[in-house]
Amino acid sequence: MKIFLYSPAGDLSGDRLGQQIKANLPEAGMVVCRTLSDLSQSLRQPEEDLGVAVLIVSDQEDLQNIISIRHLFQTIRIILLLPNKEPETVVMAHQLRPSFLTGRNSDLAEVTAVLKKMFKDR
Repeated sequence: MKIFLYSPAGDLSGDRLGQQIKANLPEAGMVVCRTLSDLSQSLRQPEEDLGVAVLIVSDQEDLQNIISIRHLFQTIRIILLLPNKEPETVVMAHQLRPSFLTGRNSDLAEVTAVLKKMFKDR
């Protein structure tokens, strides 16, 4: 099972989360995508079990762009880290049907724990 980590370039929380994932799930293949184009291309590669997309959203425009490619997430579970908890943002986020939804500034160990459980339950 692969982990697709989408984190815009220069996002420190994405760098920290990537390090935590590598330390806690060394058996997982991780693909780090810094642009939506890279993510889209990676998701189009044929796989039996694509795995999990961890999407760190920078703002509402970024979220809207991710929603525009939601058809690529049909066979993949989503962990979504939102930039804020505004009702409009949360409603938009639910269009992606995330398995786990949290804020960008939340405890990244919580995200890693969810990933571990997903790998265990696969």
